[in-house]
Order: sequence, then structure tokens, then C-alpha cells
Amino acid sequence: MTAQRDSSFSATIALLATLALVGCQSARLDELAPLPGVRNTGTTPDLNVPQKAETDQFTDADRAAKTSELAAARASQQGAAQPGPAPAATAASLRRASQLQAETLKEIEGE
Repeated sequence: MTAQRDSSFSATIALLATLALVGCQSARLDELAPLPGVRNTGTTPDLNVPQKAETDQFTDADRAAKTSELAAARASQQGAAQPGPAPAATAASLRRASQLQAETLKEIEGE
């Protein structure tokens, strides 16, 4: 009975080893995802071709105009700023809101 167990164990190990080797095989890249129009020309691509900009670049005059426009917008907003409520009034209103919230929560919970 031991010989039969050893032979079935050996057969199982051989099967697992075969499955592991089959799992390691891979197809060629062009078989998995063929790329239309791509072919090997046998030459190396020239990576030193200068790139063309997609948009027009800012000139120094454009930069100066935008900077002055931004400064004018900033100055107009600083003049329009209005002082907010005093901190004590804000703290008191926050306390009042907190108390109202606590009362509402007690009503909801039925306490």
C-alpha cells in the first residue's frame, strides 16, 4: 500500500510541475496585442528632433500686461473689503446657535 501511495504522490507532483511550467509560458507581445501600422524598420528612432509647442508662448510684454491686470484686480478687491462683525458678537451668536441646536436635539430625542 505504501508503494501505491508513493506512485500516486509522484504522479501528483509531476502533474503539478507540468501545470506550473505551462502557467509560466507566455505568448509573444504582438500576439497578445497587435498594433496596427507598427513595424520594425531596423533603425533607431531619432529622439533629438525639436518639439513644437502646442500653444503660443507668452512674451515678456504679455507677461507684463497680465501682471499689471492682476495687480489692478488685487487693488480693487482690497478697497472693497468690508470689516466683518466684531469677534465678541460672533462668539455670542455661536453660543446661541449651539444652545438652540442642543434644545432641538433634546426635542428630537424626546428628553
